[in-house]
Amino acid sequence: MKIIRNIKSENILTIDIETVRYLEKFSDLSDEWKSAWSYKNKQEGIVPSDEELGLLWEKSASLYAEFSKVCAISMTYLAKDGVLKCKTYAGTSEEKILKNFESDLTKFYSFNSAYRILGHAAKYFDIPFLCKRYMALELDIPSALDESQAKPWEMVNLDTNELWRSFGTGAGSSLQALCALLQIPTSKADLVGDEVGKAYFKGDIERISKYCSLDTIATFNVFRKFKKESIFAFSDVVYVK
Repeated sequence: MKIIRNIKSENILTIDIETVRYLEKFSDLSDEWKSAWSYKNKQEGIVPSDEELGLLWEKSASLYAEFSKVCAISMTYLAKDGVLKCKTYAGTSEEKILKNFESDLTKFYSFNSAYRILGHAAKYFDIPFLCKRYMALELDIPSALDESQAKPWEMVNLDTNELWRSFGTGAGSSLQALCALLQIPTSKADLVGDEVGKAYFKGDIERISKYCSLDTIATFNVFRKFKKESIFAFSDVVYVK
C-alpha cells in the first residue's frame, strides 16, 4: 500500500477511546437534558415514550459527545528498543484523563515530530469525539489531533478502516473482523463496546482499561500487517503505568 510504504512503525501512535453516558439512567437526567435527548430522538415529529427514551439512552447515548464522556484512552507505540508499549488513561474524571493524555502527547511530539495518530475508524469517531470533549471542558485541543485547518493532502493522521476501504465509500470492516481475516490476536475476548457502560457503572474501570488497551495493540498489528511486518503478541507488550 503506497500511502504507508514509507511510514515507519516507530512513528505511529495508535489510540482508542471508550465512552460512557453521563448518567446511568435516563430518569436521572435533569429536565433540560431529558428535553435535549427527546429532541435528539424525535422522528417525523413524534417523540418516543419515556420508556423508549430510557432504552435508547442506555444503548446509544455513549455515541454522542453531547451526551457522554471519555472514560478511557489507550495509546500504543513502538519504543526505540523495539519493545511495543501501551499506556492507558482511565477513570471517572474525564478532565484528568484528557489533561494527562494531552500532556503525554506533547511530550511524544517534542521527542519525535514525525509521529502520526492511528486508530480504527478514528477519523470517524475517536478523534472527533476527543476534540469535542476538549471543547466541552474548555480545554485546548491537542495540536496532534486538530487537523481542522489542514488541506486533505496535508493531513497526517491515519485510520486503518479508511486504509482497508482503500478510500472507497463502503462501510469498511469492524476491527474484530479485520483481525480475524489477517490472523491477528483479537482484542474482543473479554468485553464488547455496548458492555462498557455496564462495566463503568459497576465501577469496573480496570476491565475497561484492559479492553481499550487491547484494541490499540490490535490496531497497531493491523498496520504492521498492511506493511507486511511481523506482529506482536499481547504477552510481548509492556504496559506503562
